[in-house]
Amino acid sequence: MYDTDIVAWAQEQARLLRERRFDLVDVDNVAEEIETLGRAERKALRSAVREMLSLMTKVAYSPDPRASWVVLLVGQRTEIKNILRDSPCLRAELGSLFGAEWSDAREIAIAELAVRGEQPDVPVRCPYAVDSALTDSENDAQ
Repeated sequence: MYDTDIVAWAQEQARLLRERRFDLVDVDNVAEEIETLGRAERKALRSAVREMLSLMTKVAYSPDPRASWVVLLVGQRTEIKNILRDSPCLRAELGSLFGAEWSDAREIAIAELAVRGEQPDVPVRCPYAVDSALTDSENDAQ
Protein backbone atom coordinates (compact mmCIF):
# COMPACT_ATOMS: atom_id res chain seq x y z
CA MET A 1 0.00 0.00 0.00
CA TYR A 2 2.92 2.37 0.63
CA ASP A 3 3.57 2.81 -3.09
CA THR A 4 -0.06 2.92 -4.22
CA ASP A 5 -2.00 4.86 -1.54
CA ILE A 6 0.20 6.52 1.06
CA VAL A 7 -2.72 7.97 3.01
CA ALA A 8 -4.37 4.57 3.41
CA TRP A 9 -0.96 3.12 4.26
CA ALA A 10 -0.37 5.78 6.93
CA GLN A 11 -3.77 5.20 8.49
CA GLU A 12 -3.12 1.46 8.56
CA GLN A 13 0.31 1.93 10.14
CA ALA A 14 -1.15 4.24 12.79
CA ARG A 15 -3.85 1.68 13.57
CA LEU A 16 -1.27 -1.11 13.87
CA LEU A 17 0.89 0.99 16.18
CA ARG A 18 -2.06 1.91 18.41
CA GLU A 19 -3.04 -1.74 18.60
CA ARG A 20 0.59 -2.55 19.44
CA ARG A 21 0.80 -5.00 16.56
CA PHE A 22 4.43 -4.13 15.99
CA ASP A 23 5.17 -7.31 14.05
CA LEU A 24 2.90 -6.05 11.24
CA VAL A 25 4.27 -2.49 11.07
CA ASP A 26 6.15 -1.49 7.91
CA VAL A 27 9.13 -0.35 10.00
CA ASP A 28 11.45 0.82 7.22
CA ASN A 29 8.85 2.98 5.52
CA VAL A 30 7.50 4.33 8.82
CA ALA A 31 11.03 5.38 9.74
CA GLU A 32 11.49 7.01 6.31
CA GLU A 33 8.26 8.96 6.67
CA ILE A 34 9.24 10.18 10.13
CA GLU A 35 12.57 11.41 8.77
CA THR A 36 10.77 13.09 5.86
CA LEU A 37 8.55 14.93 8.31
CA GLY A 38 11.62 16.36 10.04
CA ARG A 39 13.09 17.44 6.71
CA ALA A 40 9.82 19.12 5.75
CA GLU A 41 9.79 21.16 8.98
CA ARG A 42 13.38 22.23 8.41
CA LYS A 43 12.60 23.16 4.78
CA ALA A 44 9.59 25.22 5.89
CA LEU A 45 11.74 27.07 8.41
CA ARG A 46 14.46 27.68 5.82
CA SER A 47 11.91 29.12 3.38
CA ALA A 48 10.30 31.33 6.03
CA VAL A 49 13.69 32.67 7.16
CA ARG A 50 14.71 33.45 3.57
CA GLU A 51 11.42 35.28 2.94
CA MET A 52 11.65 37.18 6.23
CA LEU A 53 15.22 38.31 5.50
CA SER A 54 14.24 39.41 2.01
CA LEU A 55 11.30 41.41 3.34
CA MET A 56 13.41 42.96 6.10
CA THR A 57 15.96 44.01 3.48
CA LYS A 58 13.36 45.55 1.18
CA VAL A 59 11.85 47.48 4.09
CA ALA A 60 15.23 48.61 5.44
CA TYR A 61 16.94 49.53 2.15
CA SER A 62 14.11 51.04 0.14
CA PRO A 63 13.57 54.79 0.41
CA ASP A 64 9.85 54.11 -0.09
CA PRO A 65 8.99 50.68 1.41
CA ARG A 66 5.59 49.24 0.60
CA ALA A 67 3.16 48.78 3.46
CA SER A 68 2.44 45.29 2.12
CA TRP A 69 6.07 44.32 2.79
CA VAL A 70 5.63 45.20 6.46
CA VAL A 71 2.43 43.16 6.65
CA LEU A 72 4.08 40.19 4.93
CA LEU A 73 7.06 40.53 7.26
CA VAL A 74 4.81 40.24 10.31
CA GLY A 75 3.30 37.13 8.73
CA GLN A 76 6.72 35.54 8.15
CA ARG A 77 7.76 36.23 11.73
CA THR A 78 4.55 34.58 12.90
CA GLU A 79 5.20 31.60 10.62
CA ILE A 80 8.71 31.18 12.01
CA LYS A 81 7.45 31.42 15.59
CA ASN A 82 4.79 28.80 14.85
CA ILE A 83 7.34 26.42 13.32
CA LEU A 84 9.60 26.88 16.35
CA ARG A 85 6.69 26.36 18.72
CA ASP A 86 5.88 23.06 17.01
CA SER A 87 9.54 22.02 16.61
CA PRO A 88 11.59 23.80 19.32
CA CYS A 89 14.74 21.84 18.44
CA LEU A 90 14.98 23.87 15.22
CA ARG A 91 15.68 27.07 17.20
CA ALA A 92 19.30 25.95 17.51
CA GLU A 93 19.58 26.08 13.70
CA LEU A 94 18.38 29.66 13.26
CA GLY A 95 21.83 31.24 13.35
CA SER A 96 23.19 28.99 10.64
CA LEU A 97 20.00 29.41 8.59
CA PHE A 98 20.40 33.18 8.66
CA GLY A 99 23.89 32.78 7.23
CA ALA A 100 22.87 30.14 4.71
CA GLU A 101 19.79 31.95 3.44
CA TRP A 102 21.15 35.50 3.46
CA SER A 103 22.69 35.36 -0.02
CA ASP A 104 19.44 34.26 -1.66
CA ALA A 105 17.32 36.64 0.44
CA ARG A 106 19.63 39.51 -0.48
CA GLU A 107 19.49 38.63 -4.18
CA ILE A 108 15.67 38.45 -4.12
CA ALA A 109 15.39 41.80 -2.33
CA ILE A 110 17.87 43.53 -4.65
CA ALA A 111 16.04 42.18 -7.71
CA GLU A 112 12.68 43.48 -6.54
CA LEU A 113 14.09 46.84 -5.55
CA ALA A 114 15.83 47.09 -8.93
CA VAL A 115 12.49 46.60 -10.67
CA ARG A 116 11.33 49.68 -8.77
CA GLY A 117 14.37 51.59 -10.05
CA GLU A 118 16.18 51.41 -6.72
CA GLN A 119 19.84 50.43 -6.41
CA PRO A 120 20.40 49.77 -2.71
CA ASP A 121 23.80 49.10 -1.20
CA VAL A 122 22.92 45.90 0.69
CA PRO A 123 25.75 44.32 2.71
CA VAL A 124 27.19 41.01 1.59
CA ARG A 125 27.08 39.66 5.16
CA CYS A 126 23.74 39.36 6.92
CA PRO A 127 23.23 42.50 9.05
CA TYR A 128 20.43 40.99 11.13
CA ALA A 129 20.71 39.24 14.49
CA VAL A 130 18.36 36.30 15.01
CA ASP A 131 16.63 37.56 18.16
CA SER A 132 16.00 41.09 16.94
CA ALA A 133 14.93 39.86 13.49
CA LEU A 134 12.16 37.81 15.06
CA THR A 135 10.90 40.59 17.32
CA ASP A 136 11.91 43.98 15.89
CA SER A 137 8.61 45.00 14.32
CA GLU A 138 8.73 48.55 15.68
CA ASN A 139 11.54 49.52 13.27
CA ASP A 140 10.02 47.89 10.18
CA ALA A 141 7.86 50.79 9.11
CA GLN A 142 10.62 53.40 9.50
